[in-house]
Amino acid sequence: MKENMIVYEAIRNEILNSEDSVTNCTISMYVSFVALFTIGFSYNWVFLASFIVLIVFQAMINRFWWQITKVSAYIQVFFEEQNDDIHWESLHKFDNYKKLISKQNKEFSWIVHRWSSTLLSCLSLVSLFIVTFGKYGLNLPNMDIAILIVAIVLFIATIYTNRLLSKKSDDFELKKCMEEYLKNIKEKLPIEK
Repeated sequence: MKENMIVYEAIRNEILNSEDSVTNCTISMYVSFVALFTIGFSYNWVFLASFIVLIVFQAMINRFWWQITKVSAYIQVFFEEQNDDIHWESLHKFDNYKKLISKQNKEFSWIVHRWSSTLLSCLSLVSLFIVTFGKYGLNLPNMDIAILIVAIVLFIATIYTNRLLSKKSDDFELKKCMEEYLKNIKEKLPIEK
């Protein structure tokens, strides 16, 4: 049992490390975005780089959230369902907890947190249009038309990448997979006599 607790703590630390990584990626995303966004007012094509930064950082954040979800499901199946005194990850399945989280997810700060890359990309797109049309009016050079088209494509890519975060946070199928994996392991273990 003591060995299991050591393994449990190590796996639980993976979740904590991934949460720290999400925070660090989010901070880095904002800092990089602000730097590029500011330069974009002088050189409008730099706004395109801000979209790329948002997509890359959001993809990294998605990967860390997937890691958290995967480890959480693993802990539920391999530790919490096997022990009566460990219940942290299964708390997320408790109906009253789900209601509380549902309310929290509707708060402004959580919307900003969850959709920050989309909100920032919207800010970039609007600013790019304002800067470009402010400089040229309706007589846009071909290069600026191309920049606006690429910006719209990158804006859509940012929304898509941000949306993947919501899809990966549903862990029902993942938990089911872990349960099948545990069943498979138990079936293959030699029977002790």
